[in-house]
Amino acid sequence: MDFSKNIKTGLSFFPFLKTIKDEEKFTLVAAFIAKGDKSQIKISDVNKRRVWNRELLGGPFSYKRHYYKAISRGLVEPTGKTGYFIVSKKGYITLERLADEVYSKEVKRVGELVIFNKKATNTFDIYLKNILKKAKQRVLIVDSYISDVLFDDVLRAIQKDIPTKLLYGKIENPDSFNRKLVRFKTEWVKFNIKNNKDIHDRFIIVDNFGYILGPSIKDAADKSPCILVALNQDETVLLSDFFKELWIGK
Repeated sequence: MDFSKNIKTGLSFFPFLKTIKDEEKFTLVAAFIAKGDKSQIKISDVNKRRVWNRELLGGPFSYKRHYYKAISRGLVEPTGKTGYFIVSKKGYITLERLADEVYSKEVKRVGELVIFNKKATNTFDIYLKNILKKAKQRVLIVDSYISDVLFDDVLRAIQKDIPTKLLYGKIENPDSFNRKLVRFKTEWVKFNIKNNKDIHDRFIIVDNFGYILGPSIKDAADKSPCILVALNQDETVLLSDFFKELWIGK
């Protein structure tokens, strides 16, 4: 799991939050506060999140009671400094297991074929962002129908110094899209975008590996299941040549 995200975004990955044990909820919140490492956490800092805890975690959140339960299971450990603790190795392993349980319910995978179930939008976004953030040389995206939601999360997974090209067919709500595009390009200065009305398919190339997408990124795994197929390097060479043709408008 990526515990570097803000807490609300991170917690949203767990659709079953209301069903996991209280000490696991406490440990999960603490892990996001610690950003996934062994940083000392002040017990009262967990309590400061109580407003959104009720909304996201389901009901009142008695941090002291849950803290002692987490200690008894070895999920967290006191540091010896009054009022401070750390998330233990066992705690992080437990959280990863819980995340895997969510993933296994929402995703099916055989070889290079991945199928995301309907309503698994957040899982799809996380999967796609994990691909994009590994880019070291280039990112090429072709999507027939895009919207401004790309700028809210997905594209921000790309490192700012990576050359990125987005080729699209149509835009949903162009005015809003263009406003966000201007702001996005102030930081991602190597980002380029181009229109080609002949585009129908969707695919992504990250460095030397290509990925074929079923639906557009903005709708992936929302109202219908979504497929993603990873290509080998030889197949990606052909797809890269195809991208070049689309980019120059052949």
